[in-house]
Amino acid sequence: MNEIQQLREWAQLANIPSETVSEQGDLVGFFQNFRPHGERLESVFAEHVLGQEVMDRVKECFSATANGENDAYFIPRRSESAVDEASALLKAHFKDLVSIAKSMKDQELVDILSSVPLRQVQVQEFNAIRPTDDTPDGWIFDMITDYTTTLTPVETPLLLLKDAVYSIANDKLLQQYILWPIYRESSLLVDPYRSYFAVWSMGIRYAIPAPETCLFCV
Repeated sequence: MNEIQQLREWAQLANIPSETVSEQGDLVGFFQNFRPHGERLESVFAEHVLGQEVMDRVKECFSATANGENDAYFIPRRSESAVDEASALLKAHFKDLVSIAKSMKDQELVDILSSVPLRQVQVQEFNAIRPTDDTPDGWIFDMITDYTTTLTPVETPLLLLKDAVYSIANDKLLQQYILWPIYRESSLLVDPYRSYFAVWSMGIRYAIPAPETCLFCV
């Protein structure tokens, strides 16, 4: 089966007209067709190398967002316990990002992520932030992208779902968490994005618009 045939087979499972699919980007929004609980996902991942492990992570996203099935993206709802846990979860996530930054020899991000102070803000203030590429947020995105290119993925058709996985929440870090089993064998790090999933699944959002500022909301 070639790539287009595989993409179209997946499209049919999601009731997407197969004739509209000719490249990976045509499956953007693919997983929204399996909401709210991820029924029939086994038919997507069955028989593919690492299918069970990747599917388990996708199902975690469904579990975290089952009460928001009508949202355009997968959006976890605010957790009351997250207010108390947010700082600890973010620090654990930043520690893992520091590990990636060290492997990429990015001392600037190592320094920022090791010491940036956290400040909780209201949702309205957070939503008013206008991120740009030339901020730590943009540098982290670039670092994650570059880090992935240093790894050798296991050969599996599941890599054709990269765009579909990204479109779950338009979130690079979440994409990397879901696909990590495919890259794991070529990395010295154990599971560097799991701590981010803990942040995301609790409904915690953060931004680092300047080296000395991390704003977050729950």
